[in-house]
Amino acid sequence: MSESVIPMVIEQMLVMPDDMQQQVLEYLQDLRATLHQGTPGKRLVQFAGLIEKDDLAEMQQVIARDCEQVDDDEW
Repeated sequence: MSESVIPMVIEQMLVMPDDMQQQVLEYLQDLRATLHQGTPGKRLVQFAGLIEKDDLAEMQQVIARDCEQVDDDEW
């Protein structure tokens, strides 16, 4: 991480009202909590190849058909 970022963040926070400083702190805490989520690939590699190729092809088709669509009238 660039050491120059920390002083810039501090400089910005010093001119913010207390409530905004609190929001920044909460955001940083939430952001930090996401650092250690997930499963390392080393632990997942044991599952490689367990899904049949036909099933994978069907999954890919369903994703392409149902998930890669944008409904312009949704909103």
